[in-house]
Amino acid sequence: MLDMNDRLKDIAKLLRPLLGDDIGSDCVEASSAVIEADPGQLDQVVVNLAVNARDAMPRGGKLILEAGR
Repeated sequence: MLDMNDRLKDIAKLLRPLLGDDIGSDCVEASSAVIEADPGQLDQVVVNLAVNARDAMPRGGKLILEAGR
């Protein structure tokens, strides 16, 4: 079982260098976000989504990571 809130906070630290200086990031916590998932696969999915979001914001922006039900 994984707590998505904790996992997203950890992933956000890894994303900082990938996003660059023009894109800010923020994590929004859910009240209950415990899931059953493979941590490595989850990390890869979130990183891929973040890189796609970065590429879609060539002039900068803000990436919000949010866990929810």
